[in-house]
Amino acid sequence: MMIYLDGTLASQANASGASVNTVLSSLSVGKSNFQGDNLTGSIDDVRIYNRALNATDVSAVYAGQ
Repeated sequence: MMIYLDGTLASQANASGASVNTVLSSLSVGKSNFQGDNLTGSIDDVRIYNRALNATDVSAVYAGQ
């Protein structure tokens, strides 16, 4: 998994074989399953794709293309 901040790679970790179970659970952004462990702040421009984006794809998204 790679995380980009303002179009620049900020973090990456091996997440091979990981998936989101959309049948048994919901996806939350900024919210934890543990009480009181939620994000205090704001999140903007969250996008979820059905494929892995490469660095060129991320740059194009960040540039508004």
